[in-house]
Amino acid sequence: MSKRVKRARPGIRGRVPLKPRTTTTTTTTTTTTTTRRESRKKNYTVFVLDESSSMGGIREQARTAVNEQISDVRENVEGSDIESVVSLVKFNSKVPAPVFWNKALFDVADVGYNDYRPSGLTALNDAIGYSIDRLLKEPDINDDGTSVLFVIVSDGHENNSRRETQQSIAAKIRECTATDKWTFTYSGANQDMRIVSRNYAIPVGNTQRFTASAAGMASATRGRKSSNKALFDSYKLGETKTSQYYSGVGTEDADKT
Repeated sequence: MSKRVKRARPGIRGRVPLKPRTTTTTTTTTTTTTTRRESRKKNYTVFVLDESSSMGGIREQARTAVNEQISDVRENVEGSDIESVVSLVKFNSKVPAPVFWNKALFDVADVGYNDYRPSGLTALNDAIGYSIDRLLKEPDINDDGTSVLFVIVSDGHENNSRRETQQSIAAKIRECTATDKWTFTYSGANQDMRIVSRNYAIPVGNTQRFTASAAGMASATRGRKSSNKALFDSYKLGETKTSQYYSGVGTEDADKT
């Protein structure tokens, strides 16, 4: 007969002490990095050129005026942080498709002799309205840093528009100018620039009068060179418009030949 072995109950001294419960807390830190996007400088230059029959006497000088404008812009943005595209819209009795539209500045070839053939009447208002409406469709037209230089050259008065009126164009120019991004300029032959300024809501400092002659048009083109430099220097500093484009030239200087 086997004896039952009686186990002794351990006292307090015999108990194995429990290990303290350890709680581990893991903290995850999320770092959010915010990158500030600087405004990109973008310039749209549009040249709206009269191609009516009365421009025939200054055909070569008018063509040169476009090429000089493109050359001036190219010279002034080269090496800067400004991205520039250029457009050429001609008009006579109608407004044909642009010779080029928002083309990269350094991809634009000179306008050739056969690219400019004066004839017909003067649909000035339609040409301005078409160019404004098309530019307003650009997705970045209202972005910070965007600017528009709108150069109008004509030797006469409106006489054949079908879609736009002087009043509708003035309203569009006022609306665009109010954004502080658009600079509208007008170079006209044998016209009273005070009347042009009032009728089209273009600041008188952005107007220039020239004589409708080869020498007069050449003088007007030379005047724009200094105007372009001053404007693009201001673009580089963050400005996006001016109301004194021709202030260094004067509205009458192009008449002096």
